[in-house]
Amino acid sequence: MRRFLLALVVQLILGVFGCTPSGANWALENSRLRVNILQDGSVQVFDKTTEMDWTLGSPRLLMKDDSALKIQDVSSVSEESDTLSFATPDGTRFEIKLNLQSVDYSVNTSEGVAEVLLLDQGLPLQAGEMNYYAIPHRLGIMVPVEGAESYTRRFPAYATGGGYSMAMAGAVKDGSAILLHWEDPYTEVVVDYTAASAADAGAEGSGPRLTMGISLRQSANLSSFRSPPFTPDSPRRVVT
Repeated sequence: MRRFLLALVVQLILGVFGCTPSGANWALENSRLRVNILQDGSVQVFDKTTEMDWTLGSPRLLMKDDSALKIQDVSSVSEESDTLSFATPDGTRFEIKLNLQSVDYSVNTSEGVAEVLLLDQGLPLQAGEMNYYAIPHRLGIMVPVEGAESYTRRFPAYATGGGYSMAMAGAVKDGSAILLHWEDPYTEVVVDYTAASAADAGAEGSGPRLTMGISLRQSANLSSFRSPPFTPDSPRRVVT
C-alpha cells in the first residue's frame, strides 16, 4: 500500500485537542482550528482566528482499471487520540490528524488505485475582488474568478511552459489566505473554472466558480497548507 500525505499547516499557536462526534459529523478541535469530516466524506477546516471555513471536498480515487470512486458515504469514523480515520470498501484509508500547528490529511491506498484526488474540486471560490488562487507558474500568477469560458487547467511539476516552478499554491477568500505546499514532483495542481450561465442568472449560488484539486500519483507523499501573511495591495498577474 502507498501512503500519500496532505498536511494542513496553520501558523497559529494552538491549544488543547478535542474530538466531538455529532451525528454524521466528526470533529477535531483545539483553541484555533476545527476540522470536520462529514458523512459525504468532505473535510472542512474552520479557522477560528479569521472565522473562515475552507472546504476540501470529498476525495476521489482513480483506479488502474480506469474506473473512478468518489467518496460519498462515510458511516463509520475511528478515533485515536488526535486522529480521525475512515476507510473505503476497496481498503483505502483516509486519516485526519490535528497537530500543534498543523492538520495532516493522509491516505493509504489499495493496490488498485492509480491516482488520488485528495482535494477534488476543493477550496471553492465565488467571484470577488479578494477571491483568487496564487500559482507559482513562471514568476507567479493570480487566477481570479472570471472569464467567459469554462476551463480546466493542470499544473504539473516543473514542466517548461505549463507547470509550477515551486511546490506550492495558495487560495485567498475574503482576505483570508491558505497556502498549500508539498515535496514530491508527482503532485499536480488542478484548477477548474465554471463560467456563469445566463440560464442560472438569479439562482441561488449562481455565478462563476473556481475550484482547486490536488492530484497525487506514484510516490507523491507530502503537501501542506499554511496561513501566510496577506497583503491586499500585492501585485496581481492574471492567468493566461
